[in-house]
Amino acid sequence: MDIEDQDEERHPYSIDKIPGTKPAMLRYNDAIPGSVHTVLSVGFSRSGKTTAAVQMYSNKKFPFRAQFGNGERIWLISPTHHLQQDVWDRMNIPLDHRFKHYDEDVMKNFIQEAENDSNRPRLPRLMMLDDCVAELPTKR
Repeated sequence: MDIEDQDEERHPYSIDKIPGTKPAMLRYNDAIPGSVHTVLSVGFSRSGKTTAAVQMYSNKKFPFRAQFGNGERIWLISPTHHLQQDVWDRMNIPLDHRFKHYDEDVMKNFIQEAENDSNRPRLPRLMMLDDCVAELPTKR
């Protein structure tokens, strides 16, 4: 098998180490950002924003699924999640991590649980806000 054939069989998300760089202390996959990140998806109703997010974070071949404990460390705030339950169930988000409305107490609990994580570095968590931009605070 020559080199060209090997490249065709590589995983589509595989990343090569850049020569001369040091590897991170803990990385599930080099394709995953090493720090806090925000993804904003804007589009018309029924344009596929939710479907794209669910596909990205639930696909077994994409590295995000394992990074967030296969759903255990994901929180969802969405006023429509109960109407799209079959879609959101693909992510294995625990029912007690699903909320219909944005609430400061939900955010405080999310932050407190992360701060109480005894792992070093702390395990990554994901807060997904879907169809609730109008409920978010505007002062900060």
